Amino acid sequence: MNYLIDDVAKILAKPMRRRETFRLLGGVLATATLAAFGVQKAIAAGKTCTQAQLNGGSFNCGNGAANSICCPPGTCCAKHGNDASCCTKGQCACDNGLCQSSSGGNCPSGCTKCA
Repeated sequence: MNYLIDDVAKILAKPMRRRETFRLLGGVLATATLAAFGVQKAIAAGKTCTQAQLNGGSFNCGNGAANSICCPPGTCCAKHGNDASCCTKGQCACDNGLCQSSSGGNCPSGCTKCA
């Protein structure tokens, strides 16, 4: 959320036409919405890894075959009960099975930074 506010402030600080300002602000809001809901859900909607994916560096994330998802190489696993998510580098993998943004490079309690 901190980055969203910074991006909006930068956009508003530049001299530009009103139409371009609204277009850019719409893009920022759409990106924030996708990041908060769409991207995480799309990554978490997978199945267990195939042998070819495992050979390529992917790994299974979850608490068993029923709720396991396939995470691509370079990601971290956040899992809890039936919830599992693949977190990208720089995000925080949390004990509740969700990914969160780090605040100033620090993760909230119950989360570890994906490196």
